[in-house]
Amino acid sequence: MKKILFIITAFLFLTSTVFSQSKININDLVELDGKMYKPLSDKLYSGIVYDSYTGTGEKKLEGFYRNGLKNGKWTWWNVFGGIDSTGNFRKGLFYGQWKFYHSNGQLKVKGNYRNGEGTNRDEYGLTAHGRHGKWTFWHDNGIQASEITYKEGEIVKWTSWNEQGRKVWEGTLEEYKITEEEAKLKAEEKAAAEKRRIADAARKTEAFKKAEAAKKAEAKKANLSFLEDVHINIYPEYYYSGVMVEMEAIVETDQTPVSISVMLPAEADSVFLIKGIPSPNSEVLPLIINDGEPYKSVDFLIAESQLRLFVFYYPFSDSHNRNLQWPVGSNVAMKNVNIAVQVPTMAEKFSLSVEVDSENRDKNGILFKKVHMGDISANRIKYISVSYLNDTGLTTIENIRKAKEARLEEEARVAEKARKAEEARLAARPSVPIESENEDLTDDLTIEETDLESFEAWDAPPPPPEGPRVKFIPYDYAPRPLTPIRPKYPEVAQEAGIEGTVIVQVFIDRKGRVKETFILKGIPNTGLDEAAIAAIRKTRFEPAIQRERPVGVWISIPVNFRLK
Repeated sequence: MKKILFIITAFLFLTSTVFSQSKININDLVELDGKMYKPLSDKLYSGIVYDSYTGTGEKKLEGFYRNGLKNGKWTWWNVFGGIDSTGNFRKGLFYGQWKFYHSNGQLKVKGNYRNGEGTNRDEYGLTAHGRHGKWTFWHDNGIQASEITYKEGEIVKWTSWNEQGRKVWEGTLEEYKITEEEAKLKAEEKAAAEKRRIADAARKTEAFKKAEAAKKAEAKKANLSFLEDVHINIYPEYYYSGVMVEMEAIVETDQTPVSISVMLPAEADSVFLIKGIPSPNSEVLPLIINDGEPYKSVDFLIAESQLRLFVFYYPFSDSHNRNLQWPVGSNVAMKNVNIAVQVPTMAEKFSLSVEVDSENRDKNGILFKKVHMGDISANRIKYISVSYLNDTGLTTIENIRKAKEARLEEEARVAEKARKAEEARLAARPSVPIESENEDLTDDLTIEETDLESFEAWDAPPPPPEGPRVKFIPYDYAPRPLTPIRPKYPEVAQEAGIEGTVIVQVFIDRKGRVKETFILKGIPNTGLDEAAIAAIRKTRFEPAIQRERPVGVWISIPVNFRLK
C-alpha cells in the first residue's frame, strides 16, 4: 500500500511540474489573423488567460487558448462578481453546453452549440449562430420562460411561459410573433385605460394636491442647478454589438450634493457613473435603472463638478435594419448640448432625425456627425433617432480589422505578382551567345599578346561578400526594437578576454519579424557572431514605415560585447 501511495504522489508531482500551464492577462496577448500570440514572440499562445475589471480588480473572465484559438472551458463574470456566462470552445468556435445568468444570479439560458461563430444576436443579446437541439430560457425569478428546439440552426418549435409559470404559447416562431404583437397591443390599451382611471381618481384627492405642491417645490429647488457644456457621444455597433453612449457635463449648483435624474431609452440595461475627474483611478459606480413609460431613467447624487456616464443597451430587433432613439433630458436644465454620432464603417443609408451641423473623422478615419441641440429646460426631452442598414453583422472594429487584413493580402498579392514578373523578365534574356546580325563585323581578328612584365604588381581583388544579395528598400522611418537587444556573452570569449563589435545585416519584414541574417563584420571562432545573431532573432521590432505603410527592409545592426 505504501508503495502504491508513493507512486501516485510521484506521478501527481511530475504532472504538475512538467505539464504546468502558463497564465497571462488576455490584454497582453497580440492578435494576428484571428489568432493570439505571446507578447514579443511569433509563437501561437497556449495556456490560461484572465482579465479583471478596472478600478475594482474583480475577476472579469478566465479561459484557455490552444495554438492561438479559444479552447476548452471559458467563464465570464459581471461587475457584481456573479457569473455572467460559461461554456466551451473548440478550435475557436462555440461548442457543447453553455449557460448564461441574470444579474441576480438566476440561470437565464442553457443550451448547446455546434461550431457557433458568435454571430446573429437574438432578442436577449446572445449569439444564435450554431445553436442545436433544445434551448431553455428562464425569467429572473427562476420560472421557466421558454423552450426552443433548433434543427440545423432553424427554430422548429417554440413554447413559452409567463413569469407566473402559465403557458402562453406553443407553436412556430412566425405564429408566436403574430400572437405576441396582438397581445402587446391589447395590454397597452388596457394599461393606458387603467392609467387614465387612476390619474382621474388621484386628481380628486387631497393627497394628490399635496404631492403636486411638493413636486413643484422640488422642481423650483432643482432649477438652481443645471448641467453645462453637455457632450453626448453615441457609438452604435462600435466594438460592442449594441449601442454605447458616453455623456459628459459640468455640474453647476449651489447645493452639495445635488440630485440628478437622466432620461434613458427603454432598452437600457446597464449604466455606470464615473465620479470626479476621469482618470485610470476614478471610482466607477453601477447605477440602478428605474422603469418607466415610454422611457427609463437613472437617479443619483453627485457632489463633484464633473459628470460622466456610460450607458449600454441593445435596441435592435431586425437582423439588418438598425433603428435607435436617444432621449436627451434631465430633471435639471441642460445648457449647450452637443451630440456626436459615430457612423459605423459598415453602415449603408445612414440617417439622423435632426440636421447635422458638422462632420469630422478621427485618426482611424471613422466618421462622426455632430449636432448642436442648444439648451434644454428641466423636465423637458428632445430626441435624436438614428437608422441605417448593416448587412454584414459586424461591428466597426471588426470591419476595420477585416479591411486591414484584405489590404495586406492585396499588397502581398501585388508584390508576389511583381516578383514573378521580374523573374520572367530575367529568364527571357539569352543565356548562351547568339550570332550577330551585323554583316560588317570582321571574322579575321588577331588579339595581340599582352606584355605582363611591363605592368606593376597588382593586389588581388577583395573576395566577394558572403551572404545573400541585399536589395535596398527606401523607408521614411527605420525599424525599432520593441525591447532591448541583449546578447548572451559566450563563456569562451569571456575567459579569453575577447571584446568587440559584431555587425549583422538583418531583414525585418512588415510585421516586425526577423526573417534573414548574415554577418557583415564579425569576430570568428569566438562565439560572438552566433550570440549576436541569436539575440537579434529573439527580438521583435516595430517595422519600417514607407508612405505611412509598414514595409520589409534590410538594416545593419551593431552588437557590442564589452567585459566589465
